[in-house]
Amino acid sequence: MNLRLIGRGMLRNVKRMPLLSVLLFSVSFIILYLPSLTWFTRSIFESYSVLNLIMLLLVVFFLVKHLKDLPNDDLVNVRFRWMPFILLCIVSVAYTLTEIYIRINMLSCSLFFLALFCISGFFMQYEHWKKGILPTFLLIQTLPLGSHLDVYLGFPLRLYAAESVTTFLSWLNIGEVSKETIIMIENRSAEVSAACSGLNGLWTSWLFFFTISWIENKKINFKWLVYFIFLNLLIYSFNLVRIIALVFIETVLVRPELAEIVHVPLGITGFMFSCIIIWFVLHYHLPAKEQSITIIKEPLPGNKEVNFTTLIAASILFIALSYSMVVSKPVVEHPQLELQWPTNIIAQEIPITKGEYKAFERDNSSGKKFQFSIQKLTGTCLIVYTNNWRGHHPPDLCTQANGFSIAKSETRLISPDFPVTLLHLDNTSQMACYWFQSTKQVTHDHASRVWTDIKEGQHDWVMISILLDQSPEFYPEEFKELSAQMNLMINQFLTVNRNEKVNSK
Repeated sequence: MNLRLIGRGMLRNVKRMPLLSVLLFSVSFIILYLPSLTWFTRSIFESYSVLNLIMLLLVVFFLVKHLKDLPNDDLVNVRFRWMPFILLCIVSVAYTLTEIYIRINMLSCSLFFLALFCISGFFMQYEHWKKGILPTFLLIQTLPLGSHLDVYLGFPLRLYAAESVTTFLSWLNIGEVSKETIIMIENRSAEVSAACSGLNGLWTSWLFFFTISWIENKKINFKWLVYFIFLNLLIYSFNLVRIIALVFIETVLVRPELAEIVHVPLGITGFMFSCIIIWFVLHYHLPAKEQSITIIKEPLPGNKEVNFTTLIAASILFIALSYSMVVSKPVVEHPQLELQWPTNIIAQEIPITKGEYKAFERDNSSGKKFQFSIQKLTGTCLIVYTNNWRGHHPPDLCTQANGFSIAKSETRLISPDFPVTLLHLDNTSQMACYWFQSTKQVTHDHASRVWTDIKEGQHDWVMISILLDQSPEFYPEEFKELSAQMNLMINQFLTVNRNEKVNSK
């Protein structure tokens, strides 16, 4: 009798094991990817645009239309499959390494969506799951990641484009135009910003390429990958031609008004030619998949409804990866911001908002806000000090979040090595200004500030964001004096802070 009871109990436990393994697997997966899920949710509410929403709805529409045409038996087919599982483990390890060593939220979020794609492989036929890679890339491209792409991808492209143009012009003996000169020509047609770097063109062309490949059901193979690389080379080459033409017109012919006229048409022409060429190549030289033989009705060998042993092993892997992320998280001392204002600037500290305080605490930075006046020029400024590049954000985005609309952005040189960004605001006489500063460098470019830390390691930086009550055009001397004095004040603070750190070691 006792043996029968024990046998029945063991049988119940065996039946419960699949459910427990699935539950443990789900919880460990959520714990591992919780940082990216939190960051993505915050980004959605902070920076989702109408364009992103339209693109997302279009992709979802075509995806639903495609799924609606599938038989019900092919649409939902819950079964453990080895290929999605192995890919999920690889993506999870890559995600952990990214969180520990690279720490770029956008890259981690992309890996998170790839992990979700791997999970979907347990719920549909294997062949249909493989076809879902293109819609997955399309969904990732609709995310509001424009500003993040400008930092992590746009700036390297911008820098490399400027270096390539400089080298080409030197071959033609067309004056000495440095890469700094090319990048610093702001508010004119030769500005090498996110658009001129080809970032917008590349991003839109990827969307075009993946959409065409999905709609025309193109076969994804090595040839498809070669065509994708070819598209990138086309976009970048047309972009270099545009920048060379603009720099030549502006610096050699000294015709900035002509460069302003041809700037947009050159960009559109290069993009359209690239897309037309790649469409012709895809349409006529890459065959579509054969619909009649691709569907595999039977599960692959070794697949089971629930492989609870493997799921438990994966759960242990996810927990170990989560633990390694927590343990390896760098311990950063919370910086303190203590400033000594110049005597000719009247400054009074004012309270920061609750949202700003939470942001400083989350990003391990220290910020203070001041009201100031120097002769007839008045305004407010936000000064943020951090030794972590994540603690600084593009000030123009914060300006827009405060309800201002930016009409124009330009770079103003206070001195040859002291650039600042001026933001002309719509429907107000106020103007905004900002720059980033360390003991070695002053830059107006947030991407440059980030990449300096990525390449050289983390250093102390200060962001200065100013909202002027009057246009600096009316008080040029006061504005120049204000910027110069604040630059000296910040430099003194950073120098003293660096010496204290050296003496304490």
